[in-house]
Amino acid sequence: MASFFLMRKLYEEWSELQFTNLAEALRRSQAWLKTKTSSDLVEFIQDKELEFAFLQRYPDQNLKPFENPYYWASWSYSGSIN
Repeated sequence: MASFFLMRKLYEEWSELQFTNLAEALRRSQAWLKTKTSSDLVEFIQDKELEFAFLQRYPDQNLKPFENPYYWASWSYSGSIN
């Protein structure tokens, strides 16, 4: 699930940067993901089936389920987007 949130947020950030700085978009996305609570992430989902599955796994609304770098640190960017 962490990858879902990270990639969705990455595209959103990259879009805001007008598709110019993927490394910065990834950094922002990782920083965002590690600070979000279950409640914040449920609002971000916007899909009832996925929301239900997420709440089954992470019922504590104040929990930051992806705070640990294990969930997002393996994603990296290298090279050119051109």
